[in-house]
Amino acid sequence: MYRQSQQQQQQQQQKQQQQKQQQQQQQQKQQQQQQQQQQQQQQQQQQQQQQQQQQQLNVGRGSWGQL
Repeated sequence: MYRQSQQQQQQQQQKQQQQKQQQQQQQQKQQQQQQQQQQQQQQQQQQQQQQQQQQQLNVGRGSWGQL
C-alpha cells in the first residue's frame, strides 16, 4: 500500500512538468510571430524609400528640360 501511494505521487508530478513544457512552447510561438511582423514593417519602409528616390529623379529631369 505504501509503495503504491508513492508511485501515484510521482506520476502526478510528471504530469505537471509536461504542462509547464507546453506553456513554454506556446510562448516561443508568440515570439516567432512578433519577429515576422517586424520583418514585414522593414519591407514596407524599403518600398517607401524606393518611391521617394524615383520622385527625386523625375524632378531632376524636369529641371533639365526647362533649362
